[in-house]
Amino acid sequence: LDGAGDFVAMPDDPAYDFEPNEDFTVSFWMKPTTIQANTTSTENTLLGKWDNVTYSGLGFPYTIRYRNQGHTSPGTIRVLRRSGSAGLITTDSVTTIAPDEWHHVAYVKNGTTLSLYIDGMYEVSTTDTADGAAAGTMHTASELLVGTLGAGGNEFSGSMDEIRIW
Repeated sequence: LDGAGDFVAMPDDPAYDFEPNEDFTVSFWMKPTTIQANTTSTENTLLGKWDNVTYSGLGFPYTIRYRNQGHTSPGTIRVLRRSGSAGLITTDSVTTIAPDEWHHVAYVKNGTTLSLYIDGMYEVSTTDTADGAAAGTMHTASELLVGTLGAGGNEFSGSMDEIRIW
């Protein structure tokens, strides 16, 4: 992924939407380049089930981002999740991902806890405030996007491998 229009789009599948009452794990290996080519935003999208144009302001199950050199915490990971009723839920890493090296990232929901792991080590947790009564609010008809936020935004520069969704 070169940060200038390269990305992967997989067709919409509600199995990737993760309603408020569903546990899940999203994991992958990543190797960011030293300099992120796309700096129109301070965060570059690694993987997400959200199209920022069509579904702006609506609920989405997750988008996982890499903070680029323009951010105050470059090299860290940010995960976003939004329930239409509960608002935005963020999980931010403490560890800095070293560029030009492979790193494993896992985002896990177990019960009401959202946890982030980097290279097999626990980073941080937050409470998933998505309301179980809000079933259906996490679904977007968005494709599952790798390396972009959608409609050509926030492209990631680097490599990704072994993307797994449970």
